[in-house]
Order: sequence, then C-alpha cells, then structure tokens
Amino acid sequence: MEIAARLGISRSPVREALRILEQDGLVVYRQGRGTFVADVTPEDADELYLIHGHLMGLAVKLACQKMTGEDVTELETLVAGLGAAAEGDDRPGFLVVRSRVERFIASKSLSPRLARLIETMGFPCARYRSFHVSVPGYMGHVAEAYRGICMAFRSKDEATAEQLRVDIIDLGRSLLQRYFFEPLGRGPEAPGTSSPHVEHGAAADAKARGRDG
Repeated sequence: MEIAARLGISRSPVREALRILEQDGLVVYRQGRGTFVADVTPEDADELYLIHGHLMGLAVKLACQKMTGEDVTELETLVAGLGAAAEGDDRPGFLVVRSRVERFIASKSLSPRLARLIETMGFPCARYRSFHVSVPGYMGHVAEAYRGICMAFRSKDEATAEQLRVDIIDLGRSLLQRYFFEPLGRGPEAPGTSSPHVEHGAAADAKARGRDG
C-alpha cells in the first residue's frame, strides 16, 4: 500500500484510518479498484481545515520544545525552498515543499500518532490547497509565516510558533469563505483575515523580535 510505504508504517493503521474516513464520507471504496478520495464539498473542506490546522498547531507547539538547533537549521532550509517557490510562482513546487515542511515538523513533535493523523487528514483537501496557491499573495504569506515559525523555534517561543500556524489556517478558511461560500450565499463565518492580500503582522512581529533579540 503506497500510503503505508510513504509513512513508513504497517498497513493495519492505514486500513483503520481509511475505514474511519470512509465512515465520514471522505473516501469511497470501489470493489476491485481501490479506495479513492470522495468529492469533498467546501463545507467538508472548511471543517477539515479547522481540524488539520489545529493538529498542526499542536505539532508546532510540541516540536518547538523538542527540536535541536540542527533540526531548526534543517527546517530553515526547507522553508527557504518554500519561499523560493512562492517568489517564482511555482505552485506545484510550493505544494510539494509545504508538505515536506509539515511532515518534518510533525515528525519532530515526537508523536507518531499525531504525525499519522495529520498526514491522513491532509489528503481529502488536496484540491482546495491547489486552489489556495492560485490566490495572489497566499504563497508569500504562508512562506513568511513559516519563517516566523523558524525564528520562534530558535527562541523556544511555542506560543508565537503555534499562533503563526493558526494564522495560516485562518487565512485558508477565509479564502474558502470568500470564493466558495459567499457566492452561493451560504457557509460558516470564517475566522481570521478576510482578504487574500494579507498583512503579515504576526510573522513581522516575530521577525522583529528575532532582530531585537
């Protein structure tokens, strides 16, 4: 099973995760063909982003206290690649590097169950992530937020690191609100920034603290 190989785990927990996702209507099993991601509605995506985002926030908080200086340096290298992809408007490259960044942070949380759950929750929302990177300013915002997270990791400031990651998910949900819910006159009131051209306040504050410190 490809997912098990990617995660470096046995097939049993993957089968269990797929069973749970099938119960929730997020994947469908087709006899003789395999398991496929279901057509995730914007409402489903909004809920998944909320859950996935806060799981990543928890991973960031745990990793902040456990990562070594060498770990942070490795993360900074990954985030530099994220920034380069954003500057070059390389959307597929950005998505690949972002997944690597998230998997790296999740692995450094030293909670294998949390890392597996984050990986599993991310799959159903792939097409909405592809939409997000088409919005002007989104990739730059995410890259800058992760630079701020790196600086927070350096200073062991878990609260700032976690908040920066929550800011990313708030932006993602606000874009779902603007482009999928509002045109149809439906949907939840999304928290966070309502504009895709986001002022990078939290990341800028973290950067300033890094300079001042």
